[in-house]
Amino acid sequence: MVILRKTSKYNTGWRAEANFTINLHERDGELLKLIQTYFGSIGVIRKVNNNCCSFSVTSINHILMWIIPHFDKYSLITQKHSDYLLFREAVMMISRKEHLTDIGIQAILNIRATMNRGLTPVLIEAFPETVPVKRPLVPNHIIPHPQWVAGFTSGDGSFWVSLRNSSTNASGGRATLTFVLTQHSRDKELIETLVNYFGCGNCYTGKESVEFKCRTFKDIFKKILPFFSKYPIVGVKSLDF
Repeated sequence: MVILRKTSKYNTGWRAEANFTINLHERDGELLKLIQTYFGSIGVIRKVNNNCCSFSVTSINHILMWIIPHFDKYSLITQKHSDYLLFREAVMMISRKEHLTDIGIQAILNIRATMNRGLTPVLIEAFPETVPVKRPLVPNHIIPHPQWVAGFTSGDGSFWVSLRNSSTNASGGRATLTFVLTQHSRDKELIETLVNYFGCGNCYTGKESVEFKCRTFKDIFKKILPFFSKYPIVGVKSLDF
């Protein structure tokens, strides 16, 4: 993300910062430590709200040295790649000291307005001339390899066991298994490809999200379980599996 803060240090009255962050449940603190080590032990890991922890890199030099080269070489497959391209452009502007001018700050705001959730009310009021840049078009990529699906599931997947009352079973109850992968609705086409990829399940679209769900015991037993047994999930979700 790109953050702008008020400051008396610069003539513009604003300071622009770049922040690369990965948020996971606090149970996956060890996984974040592995990610931090992978990126040369840069950044910091800290606990945040809602039982989460984060790995963050805020140094422009570290972002240029480790983060940008990684994602240039290994492109994101989801529409989040558009946010990365905008983030990359803002980082390059900051590295060239363009954020120290009024024109540069406004240009960075125009980029920030298109990223993620856009501008905060404070920034909207402070920069009424902001014109969001056009969001980069990212083609819908095919799923490259099974390990990508396993990694994707480590971050955005869930395994559920639901128990319900049932008059048709002698026990008086019924257990339902569910495998879910959730993503922003912008990635509907990508998530829909999972139906053919796994050969099971369905996609459900909400207001801002899309889900791939497999709830048939036969499909979970014959397709989902064998897949993740062969391509293991990393982190504490492997225990849920």
